[in-house]
Amino acid sequence: MSRLDYASAYYKLAVDVRDPTGIFRDTAMTGGGRNYGGFSDKTVDEMIEKQDTTLDAAKRKEIVTQIQERMLELQATAVTHWGSYVSGWWKEVRGFNAEVPPYNNSHYYYVWLAR
Repeated sequence: MSRLDYASAYYKLAVDVRDPTGIFRDTAMTGGGRNYGGFSDKTVDEMIEKQDTTLDAAKRKEIVTQIQERMLELQATAVTHWGSYVSGWWKEVRGFNAEVPPYNNSHYYYVWLAR
C-alpha cells in the first residue's frame, strides 16, 4: 500500500475508539503512520491539533465532527461499514471486566468459573 499504486483500497483498522486522537494522527494527519493514501490537508492537520488540545468534551466532539465532515468533503475517506461488538458470559464467570474496546481485554489472569 505504501507504493500508492492503486485507485482505491480497503483495509480494516482496529484502534482504540475511546479517543479519536490515535485514529486521526495515524490515518488522517499528514505523514501519519497509517495514512496509506498520502492524504494531506493543512486545515485537517490544524483541526486535529485543535481537538487534541481541547479539554471541553462538547467542544472536542464538535471539532471531531468537523474533521470527519471535511474529510468526506475532500473525499479523503469513504466509510463503507461500521461494525459493532457484542459479548456475553455466564453469570458464573468471575473476575472478568469487560473493556471498551473489547480487543483491549486480552489478560485473563484473574478470570475463573464459579461452579
